Amino acid sequence: MKERFRRLLNPLVSLLAHTGITPNVLTFLGPVLTLPVAYLYLQGRFSSAALALIAVGLFDTLDGQLARHLNRTTAFGAFLDSSLDRVAEAILFGTWMWVFRFQFPGVLWVYLAFVGSFMVSYARARGEGLGASTRVGPMDRAIRYVWIIAASLAGPGVFLKSMPYFALLVWLTVANRYRDLYNRLSVPIRPPAGKSSQ
Repeated sequence: MKERFRRLLNPLVSLLAHTGITPNVLTFLGPVLTLPVAYLYLQGRFSSAALALIAVGLFDTLDGQLARHLNRTTAFGAFLDSSLDRVAEAILFGTWMWVFRFQFPGVLWVYLAFVGSFMVSYARARGEGLGASTRVGPMDRAIRYVWIIAASLAGPGVFLKSMPYFALLVWLTVANRYRDLYNRLSVPIRPPAGKSSQ
């Protein structure tokens, strides 16, 4: 399905390639485009925000596709994309915490979902840094995105009621990823030959 979706965007990617815009510029635009979405949430226009979020999600895939099209994929580009994705997430979760700031314990569930979402991404990134990429668990970024859009389309009441389940599932995903990384990384680190351990 991902490959089919990428093929649909190929004409737009080719057009962008001819404009001279770089993949990193598109990556920087991601959090910027999240700001109007946040504004819609602040106005209580959750359905409109959901539709805008769909557009932002489509845009979010373009930087990687453009980099591959131009044969300019780099480790820094991947790092930048991951970092700015977290910025965009922080903008949205911060907005939701403000919108529901007077609704307890709903705002607490939003906060727990926020921290859990970051930890899901952190576990994968840290694992990759140690040579063990993990994607296990039910709430990867794409599923979280779909959940948020669906809940937003249903309105603020349903959105807030969905947050406890969202939070529990993201923390279940964190636990699954930690267990996976434990199984794959629980090997004693041996000092280089000729050096004593301290």
